[in-house]
Amino acid sequence: MSVLRAFRVVVLFCAAQLVPPVAVAGDEPSSMDEIERMVRESEYHMSWQDQTVLSDLDAAWHATNRAQNLRFYFTEDGLRVVDRTAEGSPEMLRLGVAGYVGSGAQPVIFGASENRLEISRGELTESFVNDEGGLWHILTINDPPSGDGPVLIELEWSAAGMSL
Repeated sequence: MSVLRAFRVVVLFCAAQLVPPVAVAGDEPSSMDEIERMVRESEYHMSWQDQTVLSDLDAAWHATNRAQNLRFYFTEDGLRVVDRTAEGSPEMLRLGVAGYVGSGAQPVIFGASENRLEISRGELTESFVNDEGGLWHILTINDPPSGDGPVLIELEWSAAGMSL
């Protein structure tokens, strides 16, 4: 199944975050190869969609992965993965954070830049990075929990009619 090849989960137990490069005046493509590279990379960028292919989802953050033939939607409830080339665009996977250390009523804040989307959930930040290799899902605990116990992050998922 291509979703298993394209989807990886990485859990980070630190506060490090990637910062997108800042454009500098005069940063213009110098050749046709550079322009083509920029167009290819832009195909993996995140964007807001006022309409989705899912009948039960009106609007969401969105990214397409042409190399994997997948379409991703990002909501407060989590990630939804759709087969972008199959007839009817069937949903293949849902993945969401069900609970984590310090979870409670926290506002959910989205931020997107190029091929990266971050969902801040208070003490936990979910980052998604979309590239030709697939979609990377990175969980970052922003503040270390108190105590000596294990750190626990609960994920809920369902795939093609199965759930756990």
